[in-house]
Amino acid sequence: RMDLIDPSFFDKSHNVIELFLANLFGKFQDKRKKTKYYEEKQNITKIIECFTRAQKDMAEMMVKPIDKFEPIDNLQRLSAGVSLNEDIKNLVDAFLEYFEKQGGVLIVPIDDVDLNSGMAAEMLEQIRKYLIHPNILVLLSVKLDQLALTKRLGIEAEYSSLKNISANLSEMFDGMVETYLTKTLPHHQRIYMPDGTAYFDKSVRIMDGDKELAKYDSVRDMVPELIFRKTRYLFYNTAESTSYIVPSNLRQLNMLVNMLYGMVDYWPKGEDQQEAAKRESNQYNKF
Repeated sequence: RMDLIDPSFFDKSHNVIELFLANLFGKFQDKRKKTKYYEEKQNITKIIECFTRAQKDMAEMMVKPIDKFEPIDNLQRLSAGVSLNEDIKNLVDAFLEYFEKQGGVLIVPIDDVDLNSGMAAEMLEQIRKYLIHPNILVLLSVKLDQLALTKRLGIEAEYSSLKNISANLSEMFDGMVETYLTKTLPHHQRIYMPDGTAYFDKSVRIMDGDKELAKYDSVRDMVPELIFRKTRYLFYNTAESTSYIVPSNLRQLNMLVNMLYGMVDYWPKGEDQQEAAKRESNQYNKF
């Protein structure tokens, strides 16, 4: 498994394939540092040659054409782009073999592709071209509606010379976006995360490693209770609805609970309330 790739590093100068190769090479270097060179069982010549070939083709593909009347150079860049696909497949095979995982699959997690709106469509296209292989499993975290919007904007930019976009043309754009997303992200390969409200009534255990710190009957009760314990602020749920202070996003919920548990209790158990009220942390928690 590779480390999580952050889309915020994608720009006009660095694409997803460069970050993929750099991440892969970093894993290879870490493995070599942990193993004494003379004790290596695998022949590293093969994997180094694969890295070199992939990087060479990537560099040639990224070079912008200087003279359109140089057909050989242009053909060489085109050939490099075609070869890169096979280079990456061979590199991953050699990488898995070096880690003694022959026949395995390399997991490539990429987080929140849609947040980099300027590059999202291009990133997805690079992934589709070069990282779709039997020995690679790409895990994308993405909001489909946001990704569809960035792709739609890209298509509209291609037709920017048209002064007015008719309703029929607008419908055609929507169809193009839907077709592209269906082809790139097939429905049977998608895993939809449930709406945050689905876990409001679920019981919760807060753990520190294997140690259980606390247990709550539901998320909707846990958050107001923790806030009251740390700040003495009161938030209420009703029988029909949950307080808006309870995050409906799992990441936000995790961050809020982690922050609250890092605070000192407003009135720790067994401590004199008047003495506790003098502590600066009491007021600090309110901010």
